[in-house]
Formats: sequence, C-alpha cells, structure tokens
Amino acid sequence: MFDLSKVLLWRTKQNLTQAELSKRSGLTIQTISKIENGQCGNVDTKTIEKLAVGFGVEPEAFLKK
Repeated sequence: MFDLSKVLLWRTKQNLTQAELSKRSGLTIQTISKIENGQCGNVDTKTIEKLAVGFGVEPEAFLKK
C-alpha cells in the first residue's frame, strides 16, 4: 500500500506548484490535486513511479511503513 499523504508535504518542502510537479512527473494537475485532497483511492504503480520521478526519489519512498 502507498502513502500518498507525502505528496503535499514533499511538494511544499520543495517549493513546487502543482503545475511544476505536473511538468516534472507527467501527471495532470487534476490528478495531483485529487491525490493531495485524498480523492484518489488506489493509485497504480505507474502513477507512483511518475510521482517519484517528479520528486527525485525512489518509488519505494511511497510505501507505508
């Protein structure tokens, strides 16, 4: 299971707008917004991989501990 609560935290820590994260990750702004607002139930592995690229982390960083 993935911990999506990190998305907003990491985005603000890196001073990124949703538009900037969208460009880096290849995800739409709408998808990023839904993830940050808890409106995205389960996301697939490709989405996690794209977020990881956007943040410059390994996909495993999103695993719940």
